[in-house]
Amino acid sequence: MTVSQTVERKPDQLKDVPTADLVACPWGNPRSSRDPKKYNDLRESIKAKGIHTPLQGRQREDGKFEVLCGNGRWGLALELELPTVPFIVKQLDDFEARALALSDNIDREQLSQVDEARAAKGLIGQYSGDMQAVANHMGWTDRKLKQYLQLLRCTERVLSKVGIKNDNGFTLTVGHAGELSRLEDELQDQLLGLIIQEKMKLSVLRGKIEKAIARPICQAIFDTGDCAHCEYNSQQQVSLFDNEAEPNTALCNNPTCYNQKTDAHYTARRIELEKEYGTVVMLSCVEGKMVEVNETSVGKKCFVDNCSTCPKNVAVLADKGLNRDAVLENQCIDLDCNTKMVKAKSKPATSAKPAKADASKSSVATNKLSKGTTDATDSEPAPTAPAARITKAVQDDANDFLRHEAALLLAKHPSYTLALTYATLKASHTASIISHTVEKHLNDSPEELQKLIGQEIQQITFNSRDGNPLNAHEMVRKLGKHLPDLKSNLTAKWLPTEAVLKNMQKGLRVQIMEQSGFAEKFTQQFGEKGYKKLLGLDGDNQIKAIVAYEFDWSGYVPEYVLNSK
Repeated sequence: MTVSQTVERKPDQLKDVPTADLVACPWGNPRSSRDPKKYNDLRESIKAKGIHTPLQGRQREDGKFEVLCGNGRWGLALELELPTVPFIVKQLDDFEARALALSDNIDREQLSQVDEARAAKGLIGQYSGDMQAVANHMGWTDRKLKQYLQLLRCTERVLSKVGIKNDNGFTLTVGHAGELSRLEDELQDQLLGLIIQEKMKLSVLRGKIEKAIARPICQAIFDTGDCAHCEYNSQQQVSLFDNEAEPNTALCNNPTCYNQKTDAHYTARRIELEKEYGTVVMLSCVEGKMVEVNETSVGKKCFVDNCSTCPKNVAVLADKGLNRDAVLENQCIDLDCNTKMVKAKSKPATSAKPAKADASKSSVATNKLSKGTTDATDSEPAPTAPAARITKAVQDDANDFLRHEAALLLAKHPSYTLALTYATLKASHTASIISHTVEKHLNDSPEELQKLIGQEIQQITFNSRDGNPLNAHEMVRKLGKHLPDLKSNLTAKWLPTEAVLKNMQKGLRVQIMEQSGFAEKFTQQFGEKGYKKLLGLDGDNQIKAIVAYEFDWSGYVPEYVLNSK
């Protein structure tokens, strides 16, 4: 259970904790390098006086203590064989714990720029791929965040040398690393030794790269129509002297232009994909921080009900490697949650108590909204469902549909007209809200309402003043929740029309097909391969296939429709 689910947060506790009971937090220490002199001074201080500044962290269920602040002191305690250390135990969820570890390192001793970049990358999953939120958390501009993430394209060998003084007195700067990050891994490592050996200035390195980089135009992912006659096209340059140049040898000698067009392509591609998938994250931003989630890994029920519409189930656009521009669907960027779901699936099913089994059957009998309901004996886990990714267009469709059905029933309600009349009269000279008044008196008898109306007319005659405007659209939906026939009407009449489906992202369409029984019937008719082919279609063609398939949708309505406000 996370802290956000806990009713009351326990106060911080200071205690002496056995050094042997300390463990590292799951995401590790944000700092990968330290100032040797300061670290040695700290060692001598602890050796002489012990640890005065407590470590900070949280206690796990197994009794161990995760270290969030004070990794250096912990390491020295182990080195100096201290039996115990002062430790402040805090009650934190994962998000708060990450923030504490990061802020402590920044406050105590400035993180290296490489460590800051790694810390920012680690926050991408926490913020569901929202790069603006990551930038805000770090106190950076969007441009600075992009620059630091670009730095992580360097090889580990390059990153390990940044800020380190070599034997010849040369120090590789972040600027050097930034220039190297534009190159392929093998070339980065080749140039690294030369840069250190020659103590190469940043301006010299930049000039060499600008001259040396030559990108095959045939491998560009953007439209190369403008490249054919570009002055930086090597084929155009060669043709001045050699008319026999091979067309497929054309190279781009303007890396700045090449990179700008590549970035523009990925930006446009991401915007296009977001219509279908919602959140789209670049592979270079989450590589190593994502895992594919599917029915096999977490179980069909968990995947359909939870993961398919989870905001942390994203599409990843490959902007590096051999499969550039490919889209990786169903990539979970919350590794902790994914691990819990996978473990939950692997646990053996437990027998339900008789009382709970009866309650489950009763629930199924009274709520026949979904044709795709799983058996009560299903061994797969039933974790708490995250908030589904419901777009504004989808919610607007649900609101309009619910309002229309509620309006039809209210029009026939014996007390609705009188209750609305009374509420409108009352609102004309008081601060009352019409929808609240109608809701309160909807089930009053006509005689009672007639009496109230008469009283309000008397009040208006002698004490009239401006009131609140009528919000009929919201009111009808709200009142509809009190009508016993609304749920059955919604269930009988809801249809996934082409317009409704176009407003949905792919994950929500899959969830609806699975929960309604559509997937089961389609698979029975066309087999697993046929259903997988349907899932693999692009948005427009998938929608057309769903609408064209003959399926009885009566008896099913999505939960987001019923929960419309």
